[in-house]
Amino acid sequence: FCMAMQRRVEGFVFTPPCDNSPELISELKNMDFPFVQLTPHERCNDCAWVAATDRQGVHEATWHLLRLGHQRIGFIQGSPNHMASLERLEGYRQALREAGNELDESIVLPGDWTFQTGLDRARELLALSPRPTAIIAGNDDMAAGVLQAAWERGLKCPEDISVVGFDDVQLARQLSPPLTTVKQPIYDIAATAMSMLVNKIIPGEPVDQSVEVPTELI
Repeated sequence: FCMAMQRRVEGFVFTPPCDNSPELISELKNMDFPFVQLTPHERCNDCAWVAATDRQGVHEATWHLLRLGHQRIGFIQGSPNHMASLERLEGYRQALREAGNELDESIVLPGDWTFQTGLDRARELLALSPRPTAIIAGNDDMAAGVLQAAWERGLKCPEDISVVGFDDVQLARQLSPPLTTVKQPIYDIAATAMSMLVNKIIPGEPVDQSVEVPTELI
């Protein structure tokens, strides 16, 4: 905020958790100071932000599992106070509704984006009877925890259980077998945000207030 007050910079690109301060965002808006948010915790109507198509990405991933014949698909959510986490959960629910599957809340568990949470929640899911035959994790780190939990129970992937993550970080390619995941286009998100910020700085340039960059099932 001091940098903005002193005009030491011309604009900001915020990444979580820096964008999660209502007071800071309010002050910058009152100053009419240019800023763009990357994958913000909350997506306000009068702020410029860029995010991935989180809902559509998990929607596609869920349908991928449904087409493979899975009917009991568990879901491990990311931090519940983050908009991306809520959007991904809604994509899962939407796909199940479209397929005519009844949503079983007992196989939807909260997480916090970490490997340990994925491991702990997957242990709970795999202890159920009947257990899920597939699990979608809110990100790749939690999905890695799911694979660890499956290995502990002697389950092979994908023969005994299917696992899907989100992000397509390097870890997804290092796991064995490589993880099916939803690619979040980080480079495109950042480049789009910078273009939006430059346009906000230049007087008279049109600016998109919100942009969702397409994901891809990998």
